[in-house]
Amino acid sequence: MSGGSQFIRDGGPANMRKTETAPVPRRPHPARLAPVWCAEFDRPSSARAEGSWLSDGLLVRIRFDLVRAYDVPSGRLQWEYRVPGRGEVVSVARSTAAATGALIHVQDGAATAVALDLRTGAPRWSRPLPADPRLAALVPRPAPGLVAAAGDRVLLHTADAVVAHDALTGAELWCAPAPPGAPRAAGRIYASGERAVSVHLYEGQAEARMLDVATGRVRWAVSIPPWGALSSVECLSVDPLVLAATERGRRASGTLLVLDGQGGIRLRIPYSAPSGELDLAPRDFGAMADPAAVVTEDVLVTRVRRPGDGFRDQVAAFSLDSGEHLWTHPCPRRLLALTRGQDRVYVLAEVAGQTRGPELSVLDLHTGRPVGVYRVRDPGSRAASRIHVMDGHVVQVFHDGTALRHPVAAYTLPVRRRPPIVAAGARYALWAVAPVAALMLLAVLWMVIPG
Repeated sequence: MSGGSQFIRDGGPANMRKTETAPVPRRPHPARLAPVWCAEFDRPSSARAEGSWLSDGLLVRIRFDLVRAYDVPSGRLQWEYRVPGRGEVVSVARSTAAATGALIHVQDGAATAVALDLRTGAPRWSRPLPADPRLAALVPRPAPGLVAAAGDRVLLHTADAVVAHDALTGAELWCAPAPPGAPRAAGRIYASGERAVSVHLYEGQAEARMLDVATGRVRWAVSIPPWGALSSVECLSVDPLVLAATERGRRASGTLLVLDGQGGIRLRIPYSAPSGELDLAPRDFGAMADPAAVVTEDVLVTRVRRPGDGFRDQVAAFSLDSGEHLWTHPCPRRLLALTRGQDRVYVLAEVAGQTRGPELSVLDLHTGRPVGVYRVRDPGSRAASRIHVMDGHVVQVFHDGTALRHPVAAYTLPVRRRPPIVAAGARYALWAVAPVAALMLLAVLWMVIPG
């Protein structure tokens, strides 16, 4: 985001200012990266994925009718779970809890929540859900945000309340009714660690509530400030709490809201600035619908589009303490996937040319400098996907794995034994020392050999 980024701190437009931008790091030459293993093609041709999890060395891909788990190092299929009857998965938890994955499937307007043992694929428990207008359509549609998992709890947002179940046994532990005055089926639930956030959106207004995952106690509740009628409020992160609020209408604007521990808004980052516009829209995987963003304790990384760049995306980082723009990484073309692994950000982006695979850039989280850049050899991997990182393995999960690409592809990143600067320095030192050593050897031989 050359030219800076605007932000508003402490709720006042008078404090809006521009920040200096870090220099764009030079792009190194990419190394080649070939798939270590690929999953078999999906059938039928209409099969599509709705989400994925990484748990205890297993990559779990959730299709609308089938869940499969693969061993990450070897690619072996470990187990599969078929949705009963003609049901379809409509909601998937973004995270897992106690080796349990939770989802909701619907058949003929009847919804059922299922908790899967991620070690074996067997259902730990299932619960029918009360009638919900969001799940009553004859043709099931994705309904993200109705199930979440954290700690040892699975949280379900029914039409009228948030209900917590024990992840292992399914026992109901607590129930938190919807806020007074909120209509039925207006809420979503998100959870992480010991916290859960329920967001209710109705009549252009929104309310967020922080719940204690263990007890269901409401820690605080806050109304999202109404700059205009809101069309959506998405949760990017629970801890720290970051919400993305978007208004309705052609003159609508969007704002990222960073909330403190008491529900106060301590930072606002507008979507749009003269230098570019934040693009948080998720790509496919509708039942999970996690946005294109990486959030840590103090940094937000997301996709940015600049005027005049056409199909070329950028990835930019912002401080969650001050709102300042930290760094920008230019993508070759369209961003395909974005994730985090420890203190690294993994960026998968499309490159020009129909026969060329995408580019995987591994960036330092705080500086944006490339730690490694790789060119994936498989052109079929040029598609919107999700990526997971585990112990040097990068696993790519595709929404459509029926024809041009496999449902899952895994890569092993090469281990660098020494930094490239050190390696280059060693080569230069060798070239400098070699002539001197040769002369010294000749001098010794001249002194030793008689005559």
